[in-house]
Amino acid sequence: MSLGERIKERRTGAGMSQEKLAELLGVSRQAVTKWEAGQSAPSSDNLFRLAEVLGCPVSELLDGGPEVGATPAEELYRKLRIEELEADLAKQKRRWRNLRNAGLVLLAYLVFLLAEVVLSGHGWTLLLIWIEPRDLWGVIADWRNFTYPFTWLLSQGLFIYCMILSAAPALFGKWRFSAVTTTAFMAGALLGEWLGPNPGGHPNHYGAFIWLCPFLWSVVMGIVLEVLAKKGVKLKSKRFLIWLGVFLAGYAGLVILCLPPRG
Repeated sequence: MSLGERIKERRTGAGMSQEKLAELLGVSRQAVTKWEAGQSAPSSDNLFRLAEVLGCPVSELLDGGPEVGATPAEELYRKLRIEELEADLAKQKRRWRNLRNAGLVLLAYLVFLLAEVVLSGHGWTLLLIWIEPRDLWGVIADWRNFTYPFTWLLSQGLFIYCMILSAAPALFGKWRFSAVTTTAFMAGALLGEWLGPNPGGHPNHYGAFIWLCPFLWSVVMGIVLEVLAKKGVKLKSKRFLIWLGVFLAGYAGLVILCLPPRG
């Protein structure tokens, strides 16, 4: 019996699929397939990990060894080791998922900033980035290029602060908070431009309040959503729909309260 056949025999005897074994070893399924087909051989490190995961001596994989079943202690060790490897794998997946989610938040803010460049009438600048990247930075650095209240958000540094506030929790798995605050920031900025103009010299910053109050509301409701998620509340559940209704009602109510008076 070849090495590949012994690996396959041990794998099937342990009730594992090729995908499962590959995950525990940190290799691709194709690598396991090639080992079992005899098209390639595992490295010495992978060979020792194979023996550990499959619960057999390395010598048994190499030359067959005596066909002796694993003792209860060896079987228990194998199961505990598999659980440990699975925990490590799950931890790695969570880490990469958190990094991806934080990156998506940062990307969303960046896309929103570029969209504001276009809406401010400087869309041509995007076409010149490849020639002179500082052209774009010059537009962004001059707050007067943008409409209100985005000018205020940039000049006060609030755009950067809110971006960090939204992205940082995602690094720790709090992606729901990040999603809620990111959406609220963008919606509030657009509603502030549409519903709360601030003519030059006007003492009341209606557009800023139309953005600020609902955004603070989203911070509170984002925390509430994370608490609900920790208690096992799933999306589309009744409790989540109640949360969504309260969030939207509160958001709309705050926008209405911050509208400038008619006349």
